[in-house]
Amino acid sequence: MTSPHEAVALPSGRRQPVQRQWSIEIDFRKDEMTNAWLQAASLPGRQSTEHGDRTCLRISVRATDVNGAATKAYRVIADAAAHSSAPSIITMRIRPAGEANYLPELVGLSEISTILGVSRQRAAQVARKAGFPYPVAELAMGPVYVRHDVEDYARDHGRIVHHLTPRRAM
Repeated sequence: MTSPHEAVALPSGRRQPVQRQWSIEIDFRKDEMTNAWLQAASLPGRQSTEHGDRTCLRISVRATDVNGAATKAYRVIADAAAHSSAPSIITMRIRPAGEANYLPELVGLSEISTILGVSRQRAAQVARKAGFPYPVAELAMGPVYVRHDVEDYARDHGRIVHHLTPRRAM
């Protein structure tokens, strides 16, 4: 599997993220409004299927990371809804094109503290700063982030990235 976080080194030493293709599946509630919107919407290269009480729309976008892909997907939906309101999104699944079982490595504040080489409390402060990657989920234990996004943030801000020691499965 290729990394969805590929980058090329620039002469300045900074890393330039590489744009790649992302496959996005968006679920809407299956109803008359959704069907009318899908028929009227101008969505190049789209595919839609129905599953039970949901309509799944498949689109493809180019972006450097999963957050950029999600942003572009929302823009595609908003642009397609220029003359009518878009149906509400129930779920959105994003993966690199061609990688059916892609699941990024996730980290919490404890792992972020190791990656950044700081205390857990300092990691929580850094995670609240503008520009830090958005969490992909909020659990009872705290926010959860994509590991590569956190490592890219650290590199882009001149920090040394400390490697995590793999944990044994229980």
